[in-house]
Amino acid sequence: MLVRLLGKEEAAQKGAWTTPFTDVPNWAKPYVGYAYANGLTEGISNTLFGSQELVTVSQYLTFVLRALGYESDRDFKWDTAWELSDKIGLTEGEYTGEGEFLRGDLAIISYNTPRSMRRW
Repeated sequence: MLVRLLGKEEAAQKGAWTTPFTDVPNWAKPYVGYAYANGLTEGISNTLFGSQELVTVSQYLTFVLRALGYESDRDFKWDTAWELSDKIGLTEGEYTGEGEFLRGDLAIISYNTPRSMRRW
């Protein structure tokens, strides 16, 4: 979703990306590879992306904040990414790391991400 949000799906599919992750299904490799090569994801460990896990609000907000040019561990902490997203107006206090993160939440955050602010 993030790669599509950035308008980089074609670039992702055409690239010859590599990652250290051993758990990425073939269909997702171009997307994860693009995100990894461009500093949007680091995975959940040195060798795992977390493909079999549900995405949390903090993880998706981290992707989006990085796409906006913010750096984790400098501008925000990935596990409390909603603090910065609230501060910049991307979210409005509705996320705290508690509860489910649904496709609708992903769509709302994506919609709220201003195109003019994206560094891509």
